[in-house]
Amino acid sequence: MRRAAASPLAAAGQKRLMAGCLGPIDALMKTRTARRLAGMSAPATTVASVSAVLVIAAIDLASGTELSLSLFYLGPVAVMAWRIGIFGAIPTALGGAAAWYGVDLAGGHVYAHPLIPLWNTLVRLGFFVIVSVLLVRLHQSMERESALAHTDPLTGLLNRRAFEEQAAREIERAGRTGAPVSFAYLDIDDFKDVNDRLGHAAGDDVLRTVAGVLGLVLRAVDLKARLGGDEFALVLPDTGADSAAPVIERLEAGLSAAGVSCSIGTVVFRSPPGSVDEALATVDGLMYEVKADPGRRSAIRLHATVRAPSADAS
Repeated sequence: MRRAAASPLAAAGQKRLMAGCLGPIDALMKTRTARRLAGMSAPATTVASVSAVLVIAAIDLASGTELSLSLFYLGPVAVMAWRIGIFGAIPTALGGAAAWYGVDLAGGHVYAHPLIPLWNTLVRLGFFVIVSVLLVRLHQSMERESALAHTDPLTGLLNRRAFEEQAAREIERAGRTGAPVSFAYLDIDDFKDVNDRLGHAAGDDVLRTVAGVLGLVLRAVDLKARLGGDEFALVLPDTGADSAAPVIERLEAGLSAAGVSCSIGTVVFRSPPGSVDEALATVDGLMYEVKADPGRRSAIRLHATVRAPSADAS
């Protein structure tokens, strides 16, 4: 007989069961200790995990056969799974199982059959491997969710929420250091016509092209975001008017070479704006001034703004 397909209700139940099993592990990996481990390099993590296995084995041997510490070998295995991945976890699992087997033999534990300790070791190894696979899958799932929450799925750039969060940090940093910060706003010219004439797939290609040019022209520290539709926003930290002008010129040249026309407005804040919304409103207004000039559809204007002192000062 052909086995019946799993019902949606059964699949949902399995998903809830998996979430219930991984929930405590997820909470553990968000602790302060887990954050410290995340800052360790791969070699340092490997050395620490191997050392932990040896220390646990030494304590296990000293404690005698009546007290089992086999569960503690899971700690280094879990760390390697989370930080390095399955190719780091499996050797650590093998090492932990082998260490337990060696300690068991050295402790003189007597079994009814010589294969029993080997069987027990294989069972522990299987448990370590299963937990390693679950942790690796959980870590990958969390990374995907984090990426989806902060990036635009079409272009791979920051989305509006992530842009506003990071731009706020750049404004705060500019206020502490006194360095200038530049905001730019891009709007693709005649984008609606592209969608209407060639279809939305062609429009998506144009958006990805713009994102590609931004990635090639701008620095890694510059913020690049698609705010929605055909509008993009940039933040250039530590960039004054003299530095922003050639960057925007290269950006315009790159877009033109790619066959894309954009209206770009750039505002250089010599002192930080009061908020991200204020900065975006200012640079958006400048971009529309550029777009309104028929002779300068993809021209660039730079405008330096200095915030006035607080009116509360007396």
